[in-house]
Amino acid sequence: MFKVFILTYWIECNEQLKMQRIYPIRHCQKATSELFYKYEKSRFCKLKAVSCKTVRNFFKDKAFFDQYN
Repeated sequence: MFKVFILTYWIECNEQLKMQRIYPIRHCQKATSELFYKYEKSRFCKLKAVSCKTVRNFFKDKAFFDQYN
């Protein structure tokens, strides 16, 4: 049995922070490494943070944080 992940990452472009998601992901470490490599060479955008969670944990955390918004 394999796990499915949701990868969320934040990039800073033109002094604005943007959030993006990639799903479904099966190999979290590989996808994260590819993101770091992609933004390592970029002059305009910088990768600020990456979070890779299982689908179950993603929706559990989302429900928790949505109750405070």
